[in-house]
Amino acid sequence: MKPPRKAEPTDKIMTGNPGAPRPVIKPHPRMLSAEAGHSVEGIILPPSNAPTLIHVGLHKTASTSLQHIWLKMANMAPMSPTFAAGMLDLLHEAVTSDTVINLSPLKDEPMFLNTGDDADKWQVFSTEALSVFKWLTTPPAEVARIYFDRQVDLFTRLCPNAHILIVVREPQAWIKSIYMQYLKTGGTLTFRRFQLVHGADLRFVLAVDRLKAAWASRYGGDRVHILPFELFRDDPSHFFAELHARTGIPRPPAALLTTYLNISLNAREGEFLRKTNEFMALLTKSESLDDASRAMLNKVKPMVAATLRSEIQHHKRSLLSRTASKLTPAPAHGGLTADMQTFIRDTFIPMLAVETGDLCGYLENYANTEPAE
Repeated sequence: MKPPRKAEPTDKIMTGNPGAPRPVIKPHPRMLSAEAGHSVEGIILPPSNAPTLIHVGLHKTASTSLQHIWLKMANMAPMSPTFAAGMLDLLHEAVTSDTVINLSPLKDEPMFLNTGDDADKWQVFSTEALSVFKWLTTPPAEVARIYFDRQVDLFTRLCPNAHILIVVREPQAWIKSIYMQYLKTGGTLTFRRFQLVHGADLRFVLAVDRLKAAWASRYGGDRVHILPFELFRDDPSHFFAELHARTGIPRPPAALLTTYLNISLNAREGEFLRKTNEFMALLTKSESLDDASRAMLNKVKPMVAATLRSEIQHHKRSLLSRTASKLTPAPAHGGLTADMQTFIRDTFIPMLAVETGDLCGYLENYANTEPAE
C-alpha cells in the first residue's frame, strides 16, 4: 500500500429521521482507554472522549475560510493535513476490498494538531472531500454505499464523540461556483454544456439527505447539522453562534471573522480561463508536435493554468490581467437548465425543508432560479 502523500496546511483537501431513537455508538475495542495521547492501531490520538466536529463540506461553501478560522483558534485542535490526505487515499482504495481499512500507513501520524493532554479541547476534522467520492464523478450506487459506509465506520472508530457539519448553498450560485472551479482545473465546456454533461454529478452532491443519513446511522440525527453558507457570508458571528448552540463548539473571537478566503472567479475571468484551456487542449493535439513535445506540453499545462488563474485573480493591474479583461467579453452564462430547475424545485428544496425547517431563514431564497437562455 502506498504511503500517504504529504499535504501543505492549506491543501483542501438517505433521508435521516431526527425523531428516531439515537443509535448507541460503540467505540472500537482499541479505543476504550480515555488516557491522553492514546493511540488506535498506531494512530496518535487525544482522549477518545474528546469532543470533535467533523465538517464534510459541501464544496464551494466557504470551507477554506472556516478551516482558516479554526486553525487560528488557540482552543481548537485542527486536523493534520498529512493525515487527512493519507486517510482519503485509504478510503478510495478500500472500495474494492471487503476488509476493514488498514491504518498502518498512517502509523505514528497524529490525526489532530496541538491536542496536548486537554480532554475538553475540541478537535476539528474539516475536508469537503468527505462529501463526494471523486470530483464531478458520480460513482455506481454500490461503490457510493461502500465508500460512505467505510468513511463513517472509520470515524466512529477514531472519533466516537463527534458532531457532523454539512454546509449548503443557494443552488444556482453553488452550481456557478462549481463551474468556476471546473474552469480553474482546465475545463473547456460552456456553462450550459457543463450542466448537461455533469447534471447527474451535481444532483448527486446536492442530495445532502443521503449524506446526512450516512452519518446519522452511526452518530444519530441530532448530531448531524445542516447550515447555510449565506449565514456565514452575511453574519459569521451568527453562524458560529448557531453552531455553538447545536454542538457546544467554542465560538471564534471577532478578530478572526474579518477574512473571507478563496474568492471565486468572476464571469469574465472564468471565460478567459475557459478559452485558454480550450486553446491549450487544441495545441496538445496539434499534428505538428512530436511525442516528446506533446508530453512536455501536457506536463506544464497545470502550471500554466495555475499561473493564469493567480494572475487574473490577485494581480488585477498586471499587463496580463488587463489584457485578458480587454480581450474577453463578459459571457452571458444564463441560468439553469430545465432539468436542474425541476430538481431544485421538486427535490432539493422539499428535502431541505424536511431536514432543516427554514434553514435559518434562508430556504425561501433557494427557490429563486434564473432560467437558461
